[in-house]
This record gives sequence, structure tokens and C-alpha cells, in this order.
Amino acid sequence: MPHVMISKCAEAQALRKGWPEDLSGVYVAEEMDRATVSDLTASQRAEQAEIDKRLALSGGKDNLMCMWAPGQPLEAVPFGEFADRCIEFLHDAKSAIEIEGWRDTNRAPLQEFWARSKSDALAVKRFIEKRVGELSTNVLAAG
Repeated sequence: MPHVMISKCAEAQALRKGWPEDLSGVYVAEEMDRATVSDLTASQRAEQAEIDKRLALSGGKDNLMCMWAPGQPLEAVPFGEFADRCIEFLHDAKSAIEIEGWRDTNRAPLQEFWARSKSDALAVKRFIEKRVGELSTNVLAAG
């Protein structure tokens, strides 16, 4: 509904012009994207575009970079899927040493996951401890 949006923005601008002392810093929601963009200089916009491009190439701010096995490349895992992917990996792991190596290799993404979602990260931590215990018990029973 572009007609409505344009009229809302025009009305807000007219009110600011009529009462600049009272309404100079007040914006309606429809103007907010434009207001934040207009505060940036051309060089700041270009820099922000480069940052956004690098984030997209590196996995972005809503992904965690994880290495599932030695020698494999880093994989950008969406934040919402990280716990499930970790538990899936841990369930399929063949040894406690494999899990401990994975945990040490991925210490930074696991810490970031904890910072962003403490309860899910603690669930993953408990599953790591449980799985390491199971696999260690299996080795002792076999030996």
C-alpha cells in the first residue's frame, strides 16, 4: 500500500516542520529504515555493505562456524539448528576421544552458543558428558 505509506511519511514530515522544537527527533515507524540509513555517510554505507558482504561469505552473524571432523572444512550452521546438529554428531560419534577432540576444536563456537542460548548450550554440554561416559564405559567393558 504505497499510497498509505507515502501519506504517513508526508504527514509526519509536515508535523515536524510545523513544530520543530517539539517533534524534530520524532519519527513514525514507516520512516525508521529511511531515518537510520540517512544518518550514514556515503563512505559509511559502502563500509557497511562490505561488512554485510563479508558476513554473508563467512556464514553471517546468525550462523556458527563448526568443524565436524578433522580435515573437513568449516561449516556455517544456522544458530537455530546448532544444538540439533551437535547432538546428531555426538550420537554418531564412535569414541570419547573423537568427541573430546571435536569439543576442543570447536571451543569458540560452543562458547558463543552458550553466550547466545545458555539453556540449549547446557543441554549440549550434558549430552557431551553423557556420551563420553557411555563410550568410556563401553571401552572399559570391552577391554
